[in-house]
Amino acid sequence: MNKAEGNPLKKALWRACDVMRRDDNCNGARDYVEHLTWLLLLKFLDRRESLFGNNVDFTDERYRWRNWVPKFIGTELLQDSSIPSELSEMELMKFVKNELIPYLATLSSTAEQEVIASIFLDRNAVVCNSPHNLRDLIAIIDTFDFCEDSLHTYAEFYEELLQKFSTEDISAGEFLVPPVLAHSIVKILNPTIGETAYDPSCGSGAFLVEVHKYLQKQHIKPTDKVPELVFLGLERKPVAALIGSMNLFLNGLSRAQIKRQNALETCDSDIPQYFDVVITNPPFGLNSGANNPPGQGQRKSSEVLYLNHIMDKLGPMDGARGAMIVSDGILFRPGYYEETRKRLTEQFNISLIVSLPSGCFPYTAAKTSIIFFNRSRPTKEILYYELTISGSKEKARKKNRISGGDFEEVHRVWHLWQAYLRKEEGHPPLPESSWTLTLDQIRKRNYDLSARPNRNHSDSNSSTSEWLSQLAADGHELRLAVDRLFRLINENEGHEY
Repeated sequence: MNKAEGNPLKKALWRACDVMRRDDNCNGARDYVEHLTWLLLLKFLDRRESLFGNNVDFTDERYRWRNWVPKFIGTELLQDSSIPSELSEMELMKFVKNELIPYLATLSSTAEQEVIASIFLDRNAVVCNSPHNLRDLIAIIDTFDFCEDSLHTYAEFYEELLQKFSTEDISAGEFLVPPVLAHSIVKILNPTIGETAYDPSCGSGAFLVEVHKYLQKQHIKPTDKVPELVFLGLERKPVAALIGSMNLFLNGLSRAQIKRQNALETCDSDIPQYFDVVITNPPFGLNSGANNPPGQGQRKSSEVLYLNHIMDKLGPMDGARGAMIVSDGILFRPGYYEETRKRLTEQFNISLIVSLPSGCFPYTAAKTSIIFFNRSRPTKEILYYELTISGSKEKARKKNRISGGDFEEVHRVWHLWQAYLRKEEGHPPLPESSWTLTLDQIRKRNYDLSARPNRNHSDSNSSTSEWLSQLAADGHELRLAVDRLFRLINENEGHEY
């Protein structure tokens, strides 16, 4: 059955995608996701301005959807009557490119306007090449009504669209966190109302959305609202920032901020100094050297820099906590990796490390883990859990993705362990997939935090798929290192590379 079957709103949304697919300037999912996103955002903002009247003015009267769109597509009156458009399709194209988008990039008076401007600033929004296609697309979107009853459908469609985006463009997966994974991580972090949440590499905003949903369930009164100003995300890529902003809007976070910034190049004065909850899935691989200590030219892994950034941003109060998805190499490699793990172990309490199956993310073959840590005290004992999919060691392939059921035992073990630490229960019996390491054991391992404590990295019992995936990740860094070496050699010999 077609995923839109039986749902008129979803059918219209996918029909809008069909219009973009026939346009020369919308080549694949990346372009039509971007194009549809900013148009939906403008229609959504117009709905909010209509509901709240003069209390909410996101845009000037001339640039509000309900004022400029009818001039180009006409107005439907009754079933058999309408007012024709006043202006041509070519005039529509000129207005969008030369007036509307430049105006939106200059908004700055309110927090909402700054969010809107960040979407359009320093970049060109994807616009159809064909004025006819642009008019058809806007006409479809003009029929949408962002009422409370339909927001769930929009959010659901958007998730489907993003999944399609990631299957067509593997690099898109870098900023798309599987919802079930985001939900499970947030559930373990257990944010509470009044706490601040921060994602320094927020991508599609999945973690911020999940924190918001989790907080909504804590309300005593249905009329209560979660304060939005406690949410902040940074994202360096323009498409990801656009998608993340729309995702937050659709989920009721209109004032939460996603800033177009690279967290590793951001001055502390640009964002709040500390946060209660920090959670992220940063890009893997090498960084340009941003945030390296002065005088050190060594290029460090971006994961190491993000991990140090999170430690710097966790508030000094007890209970400030963070979670980060990392490739497994960061858990055992020597050098500056070990220095960072030592800081994390000695200055923070590493409470839980969840080892994920290979292939959880479409953009990398590297095996990954989730590190949970907090400010309460230095590490004494780490709880480990090795996650499998539906009870198997099988790779998380497209048709065998992680589901909520795969995390049920993780949460059960975690709650039993927390009760033990609070001295409410005795030491819990751990399943075969779970174990602990003490601080003394970690120090003897030179702060090696990798899973499988009774097996070294050359153990033949490790699965072939895991070692091949790790080899692929290491090979990426090796190719970059060789490329830099050739550049240095050619520079020294006076040749151009």
